[in-house]
Amino acid sequence: MINKSNFEKFFFESKVQLGVKADEASSNSGEIEATVTTWGAREGADGRKFNYKPEGFAQWADEFAKAGKPLPMYFQHDDMSMPVGEWQEFTFTEKGMEAKGRLFLNTTAGKDLHTIMKESPAMVGGVSVGAYADEFKMVDADGNDDDSDEAYFQITKGGLREVSIVMQPNNLEC
Repeated sequence: MINKSNFEKFFFESKVQLGVKADEASSNSGEIEATVTTWGAREGADGRKFNYKPEGFAQWADEFAKAGKPLPMYFQHDDMSMPVGEWQEFTFTEKGMEAKGRLFLNTTAGKDLHTIMKESPAMVGGVSVGAYADEFKMVDADGNDDDSDEAYFQITKGGLREVSIVMQPNNLEC
């Protein structure tokens, strides 16, 4: 039940932007950019706690940049279907990890998602990462080791398998 105390967890606005390099109203480029994760301690909309730091993703980001292979973009983490687009570039900022990519406008799913995002920009909530952890630890909000039930999950070495466009992101900043 949504009430005054938990309203913020359920209220969101789209954090995904179409047409970052082109006027999407007159030219359908399918280009997209988003903050895909944020750094620091946070509680997700589902109650799970994360404390991501750039160091945990640094090796992956370096390998991704060198590989020249895009990362899949799905809708709602549906990796059993064809991708709706691709992510081509990831950069680290003080706030978090930013990504640039494009929707596949020559596919039915990519074109449909693009149409929805264009016609009703607030309908799509944002993005969500499909992250993996080769190494992790449980920490407190300051990043100190913590084995309590209130600890935050921190990837110390890992990366992204995919980034999905989603209706309701777990990280409300994405």
